[in-house]
Amino acid sequence: MLALVIPSCVEGELFAEFSQLLDGWSSQGGEVKGSKLDESQAAQLIDLMSRYDVFVNFFATDMATNDDAVVSAYKSRQADSITAGLTPEHNSKMMHNCEGSPMRFAGCPISCSCKPS
Repeated sequence: MLALVIPSCVEGELFAEFSQLLDGWSSQGGEVKGSKLDESQAAQLIDLMSRYDVFVNFFATDMATNDDAVVSAYKSRQADSITAGLTPEHNSKMMHNCEGSPMRFAGCPISCSCKPS
């Protein structure tokens, strides 16, 4: 799982550049799945993100050494922590976007990534 935090001050510009990048990836059509990116596309995406003040957090597990119960427990802890530190002082748009995130995350099948609603 990859979490990307984009400051609102760069959101519009970054999204515009991302849209241009996607235009060149004719096979993507909608949500970008990391597992579907080829090496060149991944490099282009990393280059784009590296030009902005974004925060990326990546979580991975070796499914050969962790059974579904271990992964489910981890997902539950992660879901609880998504909004645990948020306070009314945080950006209201971010607070709105985070509403329901723990439930979406916790409800994902182990082998998928959820698309925000």
